Amino acid sequence: MSVQIIFCVEANSQSESDFMYIKSLLQYRYAFDGSQPKYKPIFMNSKSRYNQQEKAIQKLIKMHERTGPTRVVMCVDEDNDTPDSFALNPAISAYCQKMHYDLVWFRKDIEDVFLHRKVAPKEKNKTAASFALHKGIGNVDLSNLNHKIPLTRNMTSNLITILDPIILENGGRICPTLKQS
Repeated sequence: MSVQIIFCVEANSQSESDFMYIKSLLQYRYAFDGSQPKYKPIFMNSKSRYNQQEKAIQKLIKMHERTGPTRVVMCVDEDNDTPDSFALNPAISAYCQKMHYDLVWFRKDIEDVFLHRKVAPKEKNKTAASFALHKGIGNVDLSNLNHKIPLTRNMTSNLITILDPIILENGGRICPTLKQS
């Protein structure tokens, strides 16, 4: 039996940029001796559509229910410099708690966390693809992805804090060449 991890990300399905960063981390950090988790992205097209994905989530859960459990991980940017988007954060937290979803925050956004810089909207896909292709994850300080209390420092996330227990409880391990972060 293998776990399915559904990642709800802000990017759209044409770009897939957010999932490229997450997938790079998954491939870099974790190893498996047996069955590997199934990673399924759901592209929300916007942070504001966080609560409009239930049909897609339930469809993926139903398709996987005979082969193992499913975890849903909502991945959103804090967007503390965009008032309208920032105002959604308490509602997203409450929604994830109500639905028993894991919640990953990127402060200020996913590019700030992985690249330590802003990326223009038109450049996000190209930049993420280059990051994945050239194994940019090897240059990332993984401790910035392992904040127990998210949103307390810029360019940080709780991504590893959320993923480690899911992966380790389901037959995965941290690659031996990596230090614990």
